[in-house]
Amino acid sequence: MAAVAALLFTGVSVQQANGELDNRRKELEIAQEGQVTERFTTAVGQLGDKSPDVQLGGIYGLQRIMKDSPRDQPAVIDILSAFVRTHAVKSKTHPRVGAPADVQAAVSVLVNRDEREDGPARVDLGGAVLSAANLHRTVDERGVPLAGAVLNAANLFGADLWEADLAGAKMGGVDLRHADLREADLHGAYLETAVLGSADLTGANLDGAFLVGADLGGTDLRETTGLTVEALIWADPPEKDYPPDLPPKLAKDPRVKKWLAGKGPQPAPA
Repeated sequence: MAAVAALLFTGVSVQQANGELDNRRKELEIAQEGQVTERFTTAVGQLGDKSPDVQLGGIYGLQRIMKDSPRDQPAVIDILSAFVRTHAVKSKTHPRVGAPADVQAAVSVLVNRDEREDGPARVDLGGAVLSAANLHRTVDERGVPLAGAVLNAANLFGADLWEADLAGAKMGGVDLRHADLREADLHGAYLETAVLGSADLTGANLDGAFLVGADLGGTDLRETTGLTVEALIWADPPEKDYPPDLPPKLAKDPRVKKWLAGKGPQPAPA
């Protein structure tokens, strides 16, 4: 009987210990959630400060929150996208001075995020003036160079991306209609199913850009560099009354003429 009683006592003790551990774990989770909420509120408040240094602190505080609390990433994306749209505006006195430090920092946080945690959010920089901005990803915690900016399905409608560094950017399905991409570096950019209607790519570097299924209707491609026939014909054939402006050499190529006429499907390259 003593042995049975000992076993029962041990079982009860284990249950009590497990219950205490569960309670402590729940308390810890609640405390951590409270800390994240407090940090979130502080960071958002810093974005509205007049001091550029305080704003930068808020931006990097939100970046830290994205890493520590991935479920808050969609909210951070929305907030930083709104910050860029409202702060990246054209200057009346110096319209081409490049992105200010706070805007560049916010954009860098957005393009260096882990897109797997985006949820329903998407980067929305429609109409933002990001001329000469660096939209290239940096390095990870180990110092390993990362691939290009993550802007899949982003809204960049009418954005000013003059001389922007978008080399190797992941821009599948991105909306670039009416965007100013003059002199932009798009070499190796992934633009599958991107919509570039009426975008200005004068002087843009398209060497190695992936254009499968891209909509190039009305796009000015006449003075681009690096654009090849092989890359061009994988894009969606344009509507007859809305063709892109092409470099003369490409426009004369029989394969391009066939593409412009919309003859035959354009299967993705193997």
